[in-house]
Amino acid sequence: MRPGTRHPSPVLRGAWSAVVWPVLAGVATALGAVGAYRASTVLGLLATFLLLGALTAGCLFCIALELAPTAREAARRAITLPVAVLAGWGLVSAFNLYGLLVVVALAATSPPVTRRLSPRLADRADAVRGGRPAPDDVTPYDRLERERVNRRFEELVSGLDDPGEAQER
Repeated sequence: MRPGTRHPSPVLRGAWSAVVWPVLAGVATALGAVGAYRASTVLGLLATFLLLGALTAGCLFCIALELAPTAREAARRAITLPVAVLAGWGLVSAFNLYGLLVVVALAATSPPVTRRLSPRLADRADAVRGGRPAPDDVTPYDRLERERVNRRFEELVSGLDDPGEAQER
């Protein structure tokens, strides 16, 4: 436990996102690549990969610019999305329903999805990485002090509207 908290450090919770999930995703991607190769030809896979990559890059640059603020990020996503789609297709074509279950399970437990579904865990993980206090680390005194500062700020700002009113206080 970190000093001053009631919960254990989130580093252990992050082991799924940092260690286990990438290994499982890598194994599933390798099996999916083999399955996609067996279900299609190399030329067909290459054409599909290039088409999906171009479509992804085009969408990121034209439609969803806020998702890819830099060209480097757009290029990374334009490579990873087609690989994920082809691997998922290969898993489904090689293992039928079991492959579909693996694809759905990996997608549902991926780090971006778990971060979106559990913002509290994401805040906690950001606190460990960035050094800002996690929500549970804020004491009642900190909350009271924040309220006091906010109240004083509101008084000062309201005094800017009417200078005579601020001098009376």
